Amino acid sequence: MRFSGILAGLTSWFGRRRPLAAAAPGRYVDHLGQTLPSAAGAWRRVEEEQITPRLRETRYYRQGVEWLARRVQQGLDVAGQPYLLRITYWPWGQESIRLEKYVRDGQACVEYQRFFGDGELLEHKLLVGRELRTHYTFRWPAGQYTYVEAMPVYPGGQERLLQDVTRFTKYPAVSLRNREEGRVVMYFVVGATGLITTIRVKEGVTPALDAAATQVLREMSSIRWRPGFQNHRAVTVFYTMPITFFIK
Repeated sequence: MRFSGILAGLTSWFGRRRPLAAAAPGRYVDHLGQTLPSAAGAWRRVEEEQITPRLRETRYYRQGVEWLARRVQQGLDVAGQPYLLRITYWPWGQESIRLEKYVRDGQACVEYQRFFGDGELLEHKLLVGRELRTHYTFRWPAGQYTYVEAMPVYPGGQERLLQDVTRFTKYPAVSLRNREEGRVVMYFVVGATGLITTIRVKEGVTPALDAAATQVLREMSSIRWRPGFQNHRAVTVFYTMPITFFIK
């Protein structure tokens, strides 16, 4: 499904905690979990960290435009009890599935949560010992249909988006010599995974300025947005964005 709208400051067509940032290179593994000598042919990049003397964390990064796909903590908690936390993430950093195993008041507990891509709780189960204490599943209200739209969000918001557009914009030397100015209107797509694709010039000025504006978006194509949503599900969003060139 696709939708359109307007982002303030830019013209557009439809627009828990973030995972830990990547640190050391870690090691690369294939689909079977076997360690590889390099990133070539790798399925995941793996980082391991001893976060307390008795608790270890492992992070699994999806290859391509890299993103944290899963985080696992396993060991003993501060009380010396067995502990396990396993979180899988949507590409834009929102938790997708959260599984936690711990001991409380002498009883083994298992807590399971599943989330829509926009963070809305989809399912929650809590098992204490052999007793199911909580069992929640999201349901649409009976007899009505609620239509919810949310625009994509650039990391850091609109202000950061404008800053990055300015940072990546390079005025072509030929355009400076010829005193070429104007506004290039660019067209692109924010996909359901948060990456931008289908970069096109919608309204051009000159070949040099058009190429410079296109390069701006290509430079930003590896930056992952939080995608647009319709009824809690990530959708494709179409944008047009003006990039203005002027000589002081």
